[in-house]
Formats: sequence, C-alpha cells, structure tokens
Amino acid sequence: MYWYEEKSTSPSAVLSTRVRFARSLEGIPFPHRASPEERRTVYEKVLEAFSGTGMMEVSFDRAEEAVREAYIQTRLASRELGQTGPHAGLLIAADGKGAVMINEEDHLRIQVIRKGKALREAFSEAKALCRKAEEKLFFAYRDGLGYLNACPTNLGEGMRLSVMIHLPALSASGKMDALIRRISDSGFTVRGIFGEKSREAGGIYQISNQCSREKTGEEILRSFEKAVEAVEEAEKAATAGLLSRDRLFWEDRVSRALGTLKYAKKMNYGEFVELYSTVRFGASANLGEAPDPDLLDRLFVELQRGPLVLRDRSLADERERDRRRSEILRERLE
Repeated sequence: MYWYEEKSTSPSAVLSTRVRFARSLEGIPFPHRASPEERRTVYEKVLEAFSGTGMMEVSFDRAEEAVREAYIQTRLASRELGQTGPHAGLLIAADGKGAVMINEEDHLRIQVIRKGKALREAFSEAKALCRKAEEKLFFAYRDGLGYLNACPTNLGEGMRLSVMIHLPALSASGKMDALIRRISDSGFTVRGIFGEKSREAGGIYQISNQCSREKTGEEILRSFEKAVEAVEEAEKAATAGLLSRDRLFWEDRVSRALGTLKYAKKMNYGEFVELYSTVRFGASANLGEAPDPDLLDRLFVELQRGPLVLRDRSLADERERDRRRSEILRERLE
C-alpha cells in the first residue's frame, strides 16, 4: 500500500502531508561537488545504514523513464533526483509512506508522506527514519549552525514541512493573492501543484516552511500547524460566502462536472484535475451526490501519466492514455 491508498482520518482541505529532513555526511562534498567515486561511497553507505529495514531500492541510474516518472508523480522522489550526477537512487519503505532519496541536492533526503492532514504522525515517522540512519551514519553538524546542507535554507534542523491543499473557494473568490502574501510574510511559501516554479491547477497548492535554522523541530511543527489551520478556516469562510450568494450555481456546476467524469469517452489529465477539483469541492460542501473524497484523491494521483504508463506501457501513447483514463473513471465512479 502506498500513502495515497490510505483512508483519511477526518475530512480536510489537505490532500497530503510531507515531512522531510535533509542530511549530508561529514567529510564528503555535497552531491553537486562530489566525484562519481564519492557519490558511489555515499550511495553504498546509505544502503548499508538501512539494510534489514525491508526498504526497496530503486536506482535512478538504471531505472527506465516510466519508473522514474511514476515515483516523481507520486511524490516519493523529486524531479531533481538523478539530475545531479551518477549513483542517485531511492529507498522506499514497505508501507509506501517513507522514502530516502540518495544523492539529490543533499546526500540524504529522508521523508514521510501521509494521506490528508497528518503532520504529527509524519513528523514522528520521519524522525524515526533519521534516528535509524544515525545509527550508522555520521552527519555533518556544527554548533551554532545545526545540520549542514547544500542550501543555506536547510541549515539548522534541515526540516521541510509541506501540505498539498485544495483551496477552490479561495481561488474562485479571488482571495488567493492576499492569502499568499500573508502566508509569505509569516515565513511560509506557497507553490503550485507540482512544486517550485509550477502553477496552480484546480485550486490546489503546496504550502511549506522556508527556513529551519534557530528553531527546534517541535517549534517549526507548531507554527506550521497554526498556519495550515488558518488557511483551512479561510477556505471554509470563502466556501460559505460562495454558497450564500448562489448555491444553485455551484450545485449545477458540481453535477455537470461529475457527469463529465462519469461519462466522458476520453480525458487528458489537465481536464481531469479541473473536474476533480469541482467535484471534490461539492463533496466538502455537501452539494448533493458526490463520490468518496478518498477515492477522488486516489484517482488524482493514479491517473497521472507516470503511474498509468508504469502499469501499462501501451499507455505511453497519449490518445490511448486519455481513453483509458476515462474508462477507469467510469469503472471507479459507478
């Protein structure tokens, strides 16, 4: 089971939670400065540190494109993994939630991804993976600076918290720009659906902390929890405002979107995201008939190009992929 196959513990605008720790080994240059031999040494040391844990190794040097893309689009790996040089790879926990990227921007990117809003659970699990690594690895650390990593924003705890969050009402009511400014002024960043430099799609954004220096992990976690709660409350208020002005408009829009998802004969992923967003909004606002939000969120991940092609290589053809995507929707939404 992978993280996106989980059931949410409670309704939330948050689609997924990720907690990541950046760590680098003492005495070895950062990946972008390391020689191939030094990168190989890091790779082997990390494999040894996690031996016996049941984690699955995926070498990005040897993996075919469909495999790499599938792990990138399911958020277990970054697009940058494998672009800095040889001996890059991924370790994936047996439960499909924890992962370790090797030789990305830093020697290790230890992360846990959970379905829905699960910041404390993901934080605890990611810290456990860090402790496991520290049993055999010596991380670069300096008093007054904390953990040393390739990017200055990762000094200190080296911790990045992020949520993928669905904010259709704030987007539709034109309030996102103000929210983004307010969030940014508080030390957080808002990105598009696919991370840095990407655009918003379907009212879906990523919110994350920026710096982790001069604060403990618990302090960063508490401030981030408050920020996410404030955003969720703003979305609820925006939803109430939209429905009070014209509930029938939104009921009709949701019904039409659901009908298209159920009966279309072909659909590209961009169109699916917009329809998914509308139907998920209807589910959260109790606007009549709506599929299980957990099912919608799972399809949001599984209907991307990478996961589809990984399961069926014939879907590398775009036309066939759009046909199959609609077929899956009809099967799953009935």
